[in-house]
Amino acid sequence: MIKIILISLLMFEASAKEFCEINNFFSNSDKRVPCKKGNILFGYQEFDSDNSKFEYEFNKEFKISIIKVYSNEIINFLQRFCVNNHFLKIKEITNLNKESNFKFNTKIIVTCNLK
Repeated sequence: MIKIILISLLMFEASAKEFCEINNFFSNSDKRVPCKKGNILFGYQEFDSDNSKFEYEFNKEFKISIIKVYSNEIINFLQRFCVNNHFLKIKEITNLNKESNFKFNTKIIVTCNLK
């Protein structure tokens, strides 16, 4: 019985999609991504601010809420690199910044499938 289970587990192939990363995507909008179409793409952008609460706007094209201050940069990144599907996600992580003149550090993380 154990042999059958082991053989059946070995027959199934474990596969994970490859992924790509783009750091500082506000300034790297012309950057080429050395990944295949459909791979998972992570885009990262950090910025400092004096407040931790941001105003958001809903983008109808991508059906997602975006930080209003950086909406143009984020939309440009999405249009250039991302497939507009249910996998598209944007997260913001804001932390207290003790090492700078600014009070907060925010990191935007975009996850999508590469066009």
